[in-house]
Amino acid sequence: MITYPILRLYLQGETIEFKNRDIISATVTQEISPLGMELPAATADISVYTTNSDFNPFSDARYFQILKANTPVDLIEYVDGSENFISRFYIDEWNNPSKDVIKFSLHDAIGVMENINFDGVFYEQLTSVSTIISNLRVYAPCDIVVDQALSNVELKGYIKGNISLRAALQQVCFAAGAQATTQGIDYVLLRPARLPSARAVFSVYYDDENAVYDDLDVRYSDFIIDGVITDLEKLDRQ
Repeated sequence: MITYPILRLYLQGETIEFKNRDIISATVTQEISPLGMELPAATADISVYTTNSDFNPFSDARYFQILKANTPVDLIEYVDGSENFISRFYIDEWNNPSKDVIKFSLHDAIGVMENINFDGVFYEQLTSVSTIISNLRVYAPCDIVVDQALSNVELKGYIKGNISLRAALQQVCFAAGAQATTQGIDYVLLRPARLPSARAVFSVYYDDENAVYDDLDVRYSDFIIDGVITDLEKLDRQ
C-alpha cells in the first residue's frame, strides 16, 4: 500500500501542493459532539519541506508575503492511486522552525468562527433553522449546510450579542437538536444529533474490534450499567 498526505494551499487564485516526501509530519485531530452541546473544532499540524524561493523570506518571498491567517487549505490522504478528502482547513499560525521547513497550524471553519464576533439577534416568531443559519452564514468562512431532516425545525428566542460566531451556532445546534461537523467536507454540515440509546448491545463494546460504528441500528456501551443512576451519582453539570 502506498499512502501519504497531500496539502493544497490556495493563495490568490493559485494552488500550491505539497505531497509525499514534501510532508515531514502531519497530525489531525477531529472531535465530535453527538449531542450538539458544544461545537467541536478540528485542528491539524503540518510540517513541510520546500526549497521554493517563493517561500524563502530571504529571497523574493512571493508566497511568504501573502501567507496569512484564514488562508484556505485542503488536506487529503493519497491511498493507492485514489485521494480521500480529509477536510478543509484554514491557516491559524505558521512559522519557519528551520531552513526550508514551514510548519502550519490549521483549524477548520468552526475554529475560525471562534475569532468572529457576533452581534446578536432576536427571533420573536418561530423561524426555520434554515433561515437562522442563512443569517449566520453571512459571517462564516464557508457555507453552512442544513440537513434536510432539520428543515421543519423552527425556533424562536434571543441569541445574545458580543459572543463568537461559534458560540452563536452552538446555541442554534443545541436548541434544534443538531450536531455540526466538517469531517470529510469543505463546509459545515448540521445534521440531527444522535442521542444515547437506553438499550446498548452488551455483547460488543466501544473498543471491541467487532464494533461497527456506522450502523445506525446498533448502539454500543463502554460498560454495562445495572440499575438506575441515582441523584448522588450525578455531577453538578449533568
